[in-house]
Amino acid sequence: MTAPAGSRDSSTAFDEVVAAFRSGQPAMFVNELRDLGVVGLPIAAATPDAVNFLVTACRGMVYAALPEARLAQLDIAPQPHSERGPGHLHVPVDALRGVTTGISAADRARTLQALIDSQTVPTDFRRPGHVVPMALDPGGPLSRPGIAETVQAAAEAAGQAAGVVFCGVLDADGDMAGSDELRAVAGAHGLPAVGVVEAVRAVRRRLGWDSATSVMPGAFTVPHLGLRIHVRANGTGMLRDDYPVAVVPVCVTGHVLGDCACEADTARIREDLDRGQVGALVAVWPAHGIPTCTSGPSPALGAALADLVAAHTCGAVATEWPTRAATTTA
Repeated sequence: MTAPAGSRDSSTAFDEVVAAFRSGQPAMFVNELRDLGVVGLPIAAATPDAVNFLVTACRGMVYAALPEARLAQLDIAPQPHSERGPGHLHVPVDALRGVTTGISAADRARTLQALIDSQTVPTDFRRPGHVVPMALDPGGPLSRPGIAETVQAAAEAAGQAAGVVFCGVLDADGDMAGSDELRAVAGAHGLPAVGVVEAVRAVRRRLGWDSATSVMPGAFTVPHLGLRIHVRANGTGMLRDDYPVAVVPVCVTGHVLGDCACEADTARIREDLDRGQVGALVAVWPAHGIPTCTSGPSPALGAALADLVAAHTCGAVATEWPTRAATTTA
């Protein structure tokens, strides 16, 4: 079982990113679950210099995330297959006016501005092009805690709701940069940074306890992590500082056959929840193969999952599940 002590200054980190967006500056966003990051900013601030910074400092693919209704209005069709299924990634486009090859920073900046220009019509683009649009989840990071929705949440808090642009950060070998490289890039360029989990916590607290999207679904699959997850939670909708979360790898031998020591620990947590203990039990098993105690998430991933559940459920930081002597009811 894992449950981390998460960052307690998420609102400060999120506020720093929002302040950067208000001044037209980029910021870094880190997905703790996947150990990767992007640099993004509102499309309204995507000048040729800003786009050049993205492609030279980050070196990844440039994406434009917009509301699905806007993409439909511009008749930019979804790609048939993408990581989140049909409808997420859309056909790449170039603006027709004021654009040459479409690949230069100036050309891509022009395409980005055309995407949010209210006067733009579908015939103002050629397809395929060099800017990849993607559809935002209308529920934001509380509906889908992803990079695009997190960048958009910061832009909306900064008064720039039209859409965002971001670029993945690559390391020296051309792979997606991990936490160490991301910190180095942010430090080198003076970029404020916020994690997806941190941003979810900040957004959750801004919306308050009665948000319609305040509770995570009971069961869901995370395809890019190869995991299935089930959450049972008490005390949802409550804004708290700390929230106990236990992340348990599902074990066929223990939880199904009752022949493994892990079942006793899980049973105690279930009993605590039955008695009204505030907190969450997060059961995790691989999408493929036979689940065992040793097939659960890594400690780092388990900690990130626990903190995400705490942040999403009640704007809190995940803590260890209390011992039986310390267990109290809500």
